Amino acid sequence: MADEKDGRKNSDGTLKKVAERSVTRRHDSTGPHLAAVGVYRAAHGPEARRMRAKERELASAARTPESRIAELDRRLGVGIGARRERARLLAATSAAKA
Repeated sequence: MADEKDGRKNSDGTLKKVAERSVTRRHDSTGPHLAAVGVYRAAHGPEARRMRAKERELASAARTPESRIAELDRRLGVGIGARRERARLLAATSAAKA
């Protein structure tokens, strides 16, 4: 029935034979590109992202609240963005001064 609706008929009225499509997986796991995919995942995968995040966290924790505010100002502009982070850092600096 679906073939008749699609108009797949020969000129004599018989149904055309349609070649069956080969069923392939969209992402073949045996291709030569796997080495490149593995390298990409090693550099950009979840484990690498976690490691880079940990490095950034440790570097940030080593700085003083004043230097962290200065870094936010450098990256985002003076007083722009990171409102909660700035408030937390300002509270930490005023608590340290008191």
